[in-house]
Amino acid sequence: MARSESVANFATDVIDLHASTPGMVALEWFDDQGDVDRVTFRDFSIRSCKVANMLTREGISRGDRVLIMLPLCLEWWEIILGCMRAGIVAVLSSEASTDESVREQIQHSDAESVVVGTEHADLIETLASEMPQIKNRILIGWERDGWIDYDRRVSMSSVDFETCRTLPHEAGLFILPDSPDGQPAMYTHGDSKFDIQLLDAWRQGLMLTLREENAKHLGSGTERLL
Repeated sequence: MARSESVANFATDVIDLHASTPGMVALEWFDDQGDVDRVTFRDFSIRSCKVANMLTREGISRGDRVLIMLPLCLEWWEIILGCMRAGIVAVLSSEASTDESVREQIQHSDAESVVVGTEHADLIETLASEMPQIKNRILIGWERDGWIDYDRRVSMSSVDFETCRTLPHEAGLFILPDSPDGQPAMYTHGDSKFDIQLLDAWRQGLMLTLREENAKHLGSGTERLL
């Protein structure tokens, strides 16, 4: 009898593991007024299952790439974890300060789907004719014609999702470089770290504490932990 290959997936190996401890906090998020939102590993486990269901229902499959162009927000984590859970490759953008940098990142991502906030929606629409490979445009923060409404679709999705049995060598995460001349960093599901403290801290069960006014200035590839 052939021996089955081992499987690895950050969403189950880390998030679901910690989610089994009731009330274990993954993230403290302080808003501009000083109010705090405490998100548990159980919360992220549930939300990432709903995101995975939403993505697969939109026809995004294992091995497909999804470009995530968001400022740091709760959805940033949800989408990364949902992608991992479904075997979809999350591609994290660097800070896009110009229209040209947005265009370059979309081109270099090899993604057929993009997730953005309202700040990039107009530009993505103007680029549609240049980038017919983008089949799914997912928008956070506002309902808009021609876009998949993230908040509505995720809220309607089931919490039941069978996590993809990804193999250790499979690509799980790409981080685009700050410079167009740079090379993207690729991480597999079997890597012991991603060199992103905003994810790697959870491997040790550490809680992240972020303040909204500071988080706005962090790029998705940051290695800083506030």
